[in-house]
Amino acid sequence: MGHIKTETAMGEKKRKPEAEIMMAYLARNYRRSLMRLDLCRMEGISESRLIYEADHSYVCLIERALADCSPSTRQIINEEFLHKKDKDWYLGYWSRTTFYRKRKEAIGEFLHCLHI
Repeated sequence: MGHIKTETAMGEKKRKPEAEIMMAYLARNYRRSLMRLDLCRMEGISESRLIYEADHSYVCLIERALADCSPSTRQIINEEFLHKKDKDWYLGYWSRTTFYRKRKEAIGEFLHCLHI
């Protein structure tokens, strides 16, 4: 996969790996699907049956791929993308350098489990 140029707050060009962009997109859609499913269950809000089934299938797909990953990948993907914890959550586990290396590996492993 390649890189996509993005701008920093200072207007500098920065390359962001496509895999990271894809991971952020998948995670955002996962959180949206979970939210719609929760609303349907808890509030009785009736979405279209097709939307409900699509959300359910998407959540199951993401969770199945996550279950196929190693424990450290599961932790990183959950905390960093799917459930967005405190930005420094990893400091209790790894150094910053080790975390970013493991994060890159975790993204690759997770996308591989999704066959992307």
